[in-house]
Amino acid sequence: METLKQQLKDLVEDLPQLFARLKGSLLPSCVHFNDILNLETQYTRTLQEWLGGRIAKADSDLVVNRVIQALLTIIDAIQPSDLKPEISGESQTALHDYHRFTCDRVDQSDRFQQLFAEKREQKTHFFYLLGMDLQSHRGMFRRIAYDLEGRLQDYLNPGIEFKYKSLQIELTFDVSRDPEIYKQNILKSLFASLSIRVNEHEPLMDKDITWLKKQSPLLDGLGAEDFVSIFVGISEWDWDKDITPAVTRWFITEFCKGEMPQGFPTILFFFAIIYEDDDSPIEQEVKAVLQQSTHVTALPELGMVNMRDIGAWFNKYSFIAPSARELKDLRTQHFGASNEHYMDDVERVLLQLIDEYNRRFFNG
Repeated sequence: METLKQQLKDLVEDLPQLFARLKGSLLPSCVHFNDILNLETQYTRTLQEWLGGRIAKADSDLVVNRVIQALLTIIDAIQPSDLKPEISGESQTALHDYHRFTCDRVDQSDRFQQLFAEKREQKTHFFYLLGMDLQSHRGMFRRIAYDLEGRLQDYLNPGIEFKYKSLQIELTFDVSRDPEIYKQNILKSLFASLSIRVNEHEPLMDKDITWLKKQSPLLDGLGAEDFVSIFVGISEWDWDKDITPAVTRWFITEFCKGEMPQGFPTILFFFAIIYEDDDSPIEQEVKAVLQQSTHVTALPELGMVNMRDIGAWFNKYSFIAPSARELKDLRTQHFGASNEHYMDDVERVLLQLIDEYNRRFFNG
């Protein structure tokens, strides 16, 4: 494995060959595959712009250096489960770590699919995720994003190729007591996360969502059938009952208005309201806002995970243990002490089990 990684790193002076080698070595189901395609698009477009005299060599070099650094990070993150069987020497692939997100959350997944199907032709969708911090809002977000690509079925067919891409973006931003500054802070975070140089595009408030497609190298590689899933985390410490809903409403009705250009991907925003405790003082404020909202739909509140759902996960991925007895022992060992668990704890244990299975799978 380390030999392969070094061989890939040795190709950074020849990016076309490196891109070809990466695409030839990694499974299309690998979580890095779409990132590599996007980086290749950025590199190719920048090279064409420079050769055509539309940008300076210094600007071209800056983009190329960023692409190289991103590729090196990806190479370091490659796992045996990411490799094609002929590269790894195995007859099948291991289990990807994003399958830790598939336990429970049936109500939320069902509701999302119902709502999304009703308005599938729309290019922007807005959802609220709410619950305690230990209930893994991000896990729910990632589950939906991976499911949009079809990745959550890859354990049934390890060599499957995915037609659609789902770019995942997670936003953090500085809150403000001034609504106008609050709006600008959100835009700064959004633009930066899409690799847009914020300070080169003032005034920010003149922009709208259609402008992003032309400016973002990450969106440039996406088409009309692809998705961009954006997570906006709002903790109870950042929530302001007067400002937060008003800024959210402005973002949806003003920044996201307008007809999307041809080839624009579908963008899904998930506003995650994160409580510290079950009896959070803001919980009733938030729910009152949600009842009045006409633009954002709340998915069912994220709650505890019970043993029935954990048992269903073990049954689905029963191959992680050699026998039914060992599978049951494994479940009891990690989850037998209680009938309810926080999702944050469940995902941590499931990731551990996936890692242990993958090590056994590749090391015998």
